[in-house]
Amino acid sequence: MATANSGSGAVTGVGASPGRTLLMLQAEKNRLEGVAPNVRSSLGRIIAALSAEKARLEKLITQQIRSHPQLSRDHQLLCSIKGIGSLTAAILLAEMARPGQVERARQAAAHAGLVPRREQSGTSVRRNRGLGKEGNRYLRKALYMPALVAIKYNAPLRHFASRLRAAGKPKMSVICAVMRKLIHIAFGVLKHQKPFNPSLA
Repeated sequence: MATANSGSGAVTGVGASPGRTLLMLQAEKNRLEGVAPNVRSSLGRIIAALSAEKARLEKLITQQIRSHPQLSRDHQLLCSIKGIGSLTAAILLAEMARPGQVERARQAAAHAGLVPRREQSGTSVRRNRGLGKEGNRYLRKALYMPALVAIKYNAPLRHFASRLRAAGKPKMSVICAVMRKLIHIAFGVLKHQKPFNPSLA
């Protein structure tokens, strides 16, 4: 698994990231639509192999987190954020730029590729160009569904998303903003070693 910061107890040494395995698994599932029966059979075997690998990785990750007190603590802190489940927390521990590696949450969001690009013309004309392809795409993939859950069930992020929609922001811009907010919150709970406090979000 990729290491965000091995010096601070990141999830390491268990092979490929589960986030990356999930990405491959979903890609193969998407390919099943509209294919010939013999191709479907082949893809089915690939999906079965990836599913088994995902289960193996999740077991190894759970074992490693439980055997390391600080990892276990950080995992619990991340799971205190409504919208972040156990697997997403493990992916964040492995892939996210964490306190000690970067100084600010904005830098962690930039590492994930969740900071909008700016375009400047001359000295005064500036506009957002949306998200680029830079940054950790596995983190973005891992945060997409948690962002949808947070918009429904995490009160501060639900209100945040409502304000963006009221301002006329398109759906994907709202989701990406919530993903970025989740990175900021995750960085904060790890930095201060305190569970998520909705009143501070």
